[in-house]
Amino acid sequence: MLNSTLKKEEGDYVDVDYDVKREEEKWVKEAEKYGEEDRKRKEEIELRNQADSLVYTTEKTLEELGDKISKDQKDKVERAKDTLKESLKGTDVAKIKADTDELTKALHEVSAVVYQEAAKKAAEAEAEAAKAKEGEEGKAEEKKEEGDYVDVDYDVKGEEGEKE
Repeated sequence: MLNSTLKKEEGDYVDVDYDVKREEEKWVKEAEKYGEEDRKRKEEIELRNQADSLVYTTEKTLEELGDKISKDQKDKVERAKDTLKESLKGTDVAKIKADTDELTKALHEVSAVVYQEAAKKAAEAEAEAAKAKEGEEGKAEEKKEEGDYVDVDYDVKGEEGEKE
């Protein structure tokens, strides 16, 4: 106690360093005690943020897709979105997670259908372009066969560096 800081409290001398150490130990114990609770709360907040974001994204996606998906597909996604919105009003983290997964799955199915349709249209457009190109080449071949062209050799005179 020779190196300690002493403080007089109500007639007694108290070791201040000892009090600080006791407070630090108390804080560490409290942090350990509430650490698990804080971790769970953080996970819940992150899950809620993710779910809110997914609901927003779903609404925007449905607006953009409009008539590109069937009514059944749209209804399925809408139901999953509404279920998740209801879950977000409560505190059941497991239900929020399950509903988030369900909405994600429904969106992936719709996205796959839209992607397949886009790929099909691109393939059709490519086939049309190939047919058009073949048609143009065929016309060019016909013109060559009909003799609409003249094959000529020529020399250019009067260019720089060339003597006349």
